[in-house]
Amino acid sequence: MVTALAGPERAALRPPAMPSRMDQRVMKRPRNNQQKGRKTRANIKVASLNMRGRWHNGADKWPHINQLVKEQKIGILALQETHLTKEDKDTINSTPGFRIQVISSIDPARTNAKGIAIVINKKLLGTSGIKTHVLAPGRAILTIIPWQKDSMIRVLAIYAPNDAQSNQAFWELLQSKLRNLPRPDLMLGDFNIIEDSLDRLPPKTDNASASKALHQLKAHLRLRDGWRYENPDTLAYTFAQSAFQGGSQSRIDRIYINDELLPFSKDWDISPPGIHTDHQLISARISSKNMPYVGKGRWSLPLHVLKDENLAESILNLGKMLQNKIDECEDKRSDIMNPQLAFSDFKTQAIKLCRTTAKKIIPKKRNKLLTQLKTTMNDQNMSDEDKRIVGSHIQGKLNQLEIKCHDNNRNNLATKIRLESESATRTKAAGYHSRTKEPRIGYKQPNL
Repeated sequence: MVTALAGPERAALRPPAMPSRMDQRVMKRPRNNQQKGRKTRANIKVASLNMRGRWHNGADKWPHINQLVKEQKIGILALQETHLTKEDKDTINSTPGFRIQVISSIDPARTNAKGIAIVINKKLLGTSGIKTHVLAPGRAILTIIPWQKDSMIRVLAIYAPNDAQSNQAFWELLQSKLRNLPRPDLMLGDFNIIEDSLDRLPPKTDNASASKALHQLKAHLRLRDGWRYENPDTLAYTFAQSAFQGGSQSRIDRIYINDELLPFSKDWDISPPGIHTDHQLISARISSKNMPYVGKGRWSLPLHVLKDENLAESILNLGKMLQNKIDECEDKRSDIMNPQLAFSDFKTQAIKLCRTTAKKIIPKKRNKLLTQLKTTMNDQNMSDEDKRIVGSHIQGKLNQLEIKCHDNNRNNLATKIRLESESATRTKAAGYHSRTKEPRIGYKQPNL
């Protein structure tokens, strides 16, 4: 006689259920709670700009600074004449959509003048573990920024006084304060002094005592002018007076780099910033000393060229010609006429067409003005007065063109945000909307 078991007794006799495949994967893969550090770039772009105050015609320049850092992929940007209070700095660092971290210093006695800042691109560099030493309020700050693995990059941002006597005392003060601090890898900013008469138009030398004090500081820190090292005979300027002020020009904005890091630098450049200021943006690209050598790589087709209909039609015609040659090779194949050589010729002609088209599509006006400016400044047959007048005129056109492109990009971005910020798109995910939520009101249950 077999006795029927009750429900709970039957359940106790059943073998344990096997875990599902998902449970097995979770069990086999232990969760790693250790947070990984931010991946930083092995090479970064460093730049400097005198922004000439925070406001222009009532408009704040900091959204433009954020755009400049983003578009040009600048890792570290030194700014002068920021006129930025601590409260303003905190507001900028907490602004939704901004991907920058601002470290600033201002003279408490004159908050509407001077001011210096270092802007860090949070997408390219980490912001934790940064150390800052204020050497002269509103004039000089030394910032030590974590870079690759355990290495650091030490950046000394400068905004030197304009007066010759104060300028000399400034360099002497920095040399005394830097004796007990790490030597900077980079010293960049507005120096308000030149070392060579070539860096002024019309050419002239600056105060000898101030120049000597700067030279002694450079020797102590083992720094050299990277742009002049790469361009020993080229004339270019970073600051230009208006024609009403006299139209003189000078290269008072510079980037100094130590001898160990100099071989790992490239792309030294002076260019219009697209922001309303009378200074140019100076920049260079610095690579980590631990980074392996990377060559130029092979050429690739720019994606914007694919939208050119004339290019597509030309390549299609080349393809038809290639097909005809391949058909002819069936009966007349030889060492000089075969499908392999025909296809090689097709690729060569197609690449040549693509490169020519890419050069046409890329804005030619800016390149033309840059060529004219370089030719004018280095023309041995022109007088200094003619160089000053013509160079100032061309530089003004370049600045206006860059500002126009900068504003167009801002308008396009604003339109895109307005159209896509409320949809499930990358624009919304990128954080161009405020993440601040309304506070929830709690309801307390009454005592019963």
